[in-house]
Amino acid sequence: MDQRLSCKPITHFAWNFPFTGEDENDTIHESLISGAFMSVAQYIANNGNELDANFKFGMALQGDQFSRWSILNSAQRAGFYLEWWDTFNVEEFPGYHPKRGNGDTFPAQDTRFYVFQFRNYAEMSRTDATYL
Repeated sequence: MDQRLSCKPITHFAWNFPFTGEDENDTIHESLISGAFMSVAQYIANNGNELDANFKFGMALQGDQFSRWSILNSAQRAGFYLEWWDTFNVEEFPGYHPKRGNGDTFPAQDTRFYVFQFRNYAEMSRTDATYL
């Protein structure tokens, strides 16, 4: 682990408005999200002793992306459960402007922030990473 991070356990990862660049391709977005959850689970498997026991993974989404991209299924397959969600009001964060990968800003509308926790955190060990 990077020495700059070794003084405190990591408690959260967040990914606001994940996007592949292809607006209408739900399959590609679902694959992207699934890969993200699997990557975070792998990170937990490799660094569990350096993480806070209440480690959370948060994600901001718009409109019906949660259902269209099968977010809950991807989370559960990787060992996460949805702990809570709430509306995400971008105006509450002065200076924050959501941007696409190409740097273009976009209006964040009908947004929600979802927080997931790793279900088997206490049981996960470095050897469990082989099944991920």
